[in-house]
Amino acid sequence: MRTIAVLNTSLTPQSSLSSCKRPTAEVQLNQRGVDSISKVGIEVLNKQLPGKRISDFEGRFSKLDGSYKLSGIQISKFFLDSKKSKVSLQPKNAVNVKVHGLAFDFEGNYDLKGKIGFIPFESKGSFVAQTVKASAEVTVEVDSNVGRPKLKLVGCSTDIGFFSISFQKGIVEEILKIFEELIGNILKKDLDVVICQQVDSIVSEDVDKFIESIPLEFGFLAGFHFDYALHENSEVVDDSMVALPLDTKFWFDGHKYDSGIPKPSRVVSRLSRPEMFCAAFDGPAFFGSAAYAFQVSPRSHFVIDHDLLKHVSLKIQKFFRCDCADEMCIGQILPTIQKHCKNGASLQFETNATAYVESAFGPNGLFVTVNANGTLEMVFPDDTSFDVGDVGAQIVIHIDNYLTLKKSHGNLFLRGNLVLIDARILFYSSIGRLPEILLNMIFYEAIAPVIRQINDHFNVGVEIPNWVVFP
Repeated sequence: MRTIAVLNTSLTPQSSLSSCKRPTAEVQLNQRGVDSISKVGIEVLNKQLPGKRISDFEGRFSKLDGSYKLSGIQISKFFLDSKKSKVSLQPKNAVNVKVHGLAFDFEGNYDLKGKIGFIPFESKGSFVAQTVKASAEVTVEVDSNVGRPKLKLVGCSTDIGFFSISFQKGIVEEILKIFEELIGNILKKDLDVVICQQVDSIVSEDVDKFIESIPLEFGFLAGFHFDYALHENSEVVDDSMVALPLDTKFWFDGHKYDSGIPKPSRVVSRLSRPEMFCAAFDGPAFFGSAAYAFQVSPRSHFVIDHDLLKHVSLKIQKFFRCDCADEMCIGQILPTIQKHCKNGASLQFETNATAYVESAFGPNGLFVTVNANGTLEMVFPDDTSFDVGDVGAQIVIHIDNYLTLKKSHGNLFLRGNLVLIDARILFYSSIGRLPEILLNMIFYEAIAPVIRQINDHFNVGVEIPNWVVFP
């Protein structure tokens, strides 16, 4: 699994941009990221240019007092060496790509008529030409269009180099030299046009159509949504990074424009990392909107567990048995519970809650606090149950500053690390006072394995839509 990106969620960056006009998130591509994308474009050219046709030519030339016609010309082989490409970032929002090691073959038919002295001649046949020491240079600007990036080809040129030409039918040496020079001069100019037209087609049609196909809203978990439209044009920063500013927001069905959604701070990190690209978020806008979406959704009202005790240690499970030899179990201590118990049976706790999520930021990452208010029921072996009391619970989780995007077997995975900082409850019992220290031990032991399980899954990686192709 290979790290290709990092996502920053801190509000204490090395440098930041703060303004009422700033976006709520920024995708930042460093030199490696731009190089990687350019290599993808080069590979697309290598696949699409073979078989492309070149316009027919015909005309006259004075040296042989005759005419020529070149027809059926097409590129038979084409190869740009991506290892010999050099990508440079230019002021404002442009990317320049220079590629050496361009090599391609093309073939076609010729029809040549003329005179050598007073002797007329005519020759027809086919030819094959090969390039030597060719190169290309392309400049692309990244603008914005209705919330999406839009690429624009602003410069393209090729140096076709020298030709090696072979003819199917033999031509006398004097004619061959003239004809070879003729083909070279004509095709050099036209091949430049053909290659640049194809580059423009890839940029304006293939790439832009792909970008337009990416939705500006991503729906998940039945009712939740995430918006991520482009805020403004991209920007080249210090000739070393391309920054794509985004406006991001989580929301739930029917609550997209609620006034209760936390306002953005408009503080976005400027990162300096070795990964190909980074995503820096405005914390309150990103996590605050996520917390609000959760709060107004039905998912904030849930069953914590139908059997809370199954997550805790055997020692604590033993305490909640109906009977025990040392009389240090709940069935022996509390008469209210004892009358419902049967010897040898254990109790089952079912917890329902309404949760409210808050977020805060520290120098090393994000602290997420889940506050839950609910009821605790005891389900007895004889299938009777009753409310034990009201429960107030708080869980604090820390998420590391940097989330990483990794590629494995062609798929993208978001990875990170989260740690349970604290888990505690306040218990208001209707059956008598219960020991709070013990209850908090039980609660922590029940929650900790759940958080560890989530963290294990997060460490392995959560698969995300692979909309961007990484080589």
